Amino acid sequence: GALTAYLVMSLPQSVKVVAQIEHQVVERGAFALTGFFRSMALVAGEADFAAINALWADLDLAWAERMLSRSNGALPGLVVVSSHNGGDRYDYSIGITVDKVQPEEEGIFIPAATWAIFTSVGPLPEAMVDTWRRIFTDWFPHSGTQCAPGPTLELYDEGDTQDLSYRCFLWLPIERQTEAAEGEQEEGV
Repeated sequence: GALTAYLVMSLPQSVKVVAQIEHQVVERGAFALTGFFRSMALVAGEADFAAINALWADLDLAWAERMLSRSNGALPGLVVVSSHNGGDRYDYSIGITVDKVQPEEEGIFIPAATWAIFTSVGPLPEAMVDTWRRIFTDWFPHSGTQCAPGPTLELYDEGDTQDLSYRCFLWLPIERQTEAAEGEQEEGV
């Protein structure tokens, strides 16, 4: 008789699992911060992470404790503010929220905005770098929002920054996505 042959075919299967990223969206009024401020050079179009790490390594613990004791508590812990204002430089600040910046202090005013607040869990800096990556590769493409003009904030609370359960927060100003941006996203641009 006739033989019947069956071919075994393997079809490549790709399953993308997107882990949920813990976040919330809040409206926040304007607030002031005081601390220290640096203008830093961009390296290959990005923040100079070596300079940022050196800045944190030089941070005086006594200064940080004094600052935290003066905070009005509107945002807990030390607050990092970073903003790129065009060109080859960006501003990087470490400070606390205050009701009023004293005349002898440096200060910055953060305008009212809608903020997407993301929780980063794990040892620094790896956990924060991973959170940034996931926001831009996983969350923004599906959120219907885009970054709004303005600074980004990172909130670092007390605790062991190398602990697997250490939590810090990333605040990004957001706005509804424009129709042009939505079209580009659908086209994969």
